[in-house]
Amino acid sequence: MVLDRESRTPEAFYSPDSTWLVFREGGGGSAVGDILAVRPAMDSIAVPLVVTEFGARSPALSPDGRWLAYVSNEAGREEIYVRPFPDADSGRWLVSPEGGVEPVWAHSGRELFYRNGANELVAVQVSAGSSFAWDSQAVLFSMDDYLRSDGAPMYDVSPDDQRFVMLRMGGEETVASELILVENFFEELRQRVPN
Repeated sequence: MVLDRESRTPEAFYSPDSTWLVFREGGGGSAVGDILAVRPAMDSIAVPLVVTEFGARSPALSPDGRWLAYVSNEAGREEIYVRPFPDADSGRWLVSPEGGVEPVWAHSGRELFYRNGANELVAVQVSAGSSFAWDSQAVLFSMDDYLRSDGAPMYDVSPDDQRFVMLRMGGEETVASELILVENFFEELRQRVPN
């Protein structure tokens, strides 16, 4: 697979079992793109997961590797859909009834989070079973003060699924901070901490 300047892959990750490399091919941001997967040790051609004339982006695999969540504009606005993985053509479910972007799975796999059309963080309770199903959705809080993206999610879930990590946009009350870059960290550490 050769990628030129116009088809860079801004979104790519390995499946939880490290068998598949899932990636988005196409334009950056919200431009039209396709979601594909390849087994690097086995495949010479990528397997199409979401290939349509509509934009598809922000792929996210559930922790058990069974479900692919992504953003598509096929309904006329961006929405969150879920498909089985890797057999993505065997089903498709609309999860966000009023717009959605930035899908992120909880580490437990029992919740799928997304930013809705009103810029609120929503939690979808996912049911265990052989088919994808969800019990309920709940708005958690407004995301107005937090950075938004046209691509990959700008937040993540803590390993215990109890907190979120996100970037707050600057305002008048923003405190200046300093970033310190340490080059040759291990050499610096050896000098400061003797054997």
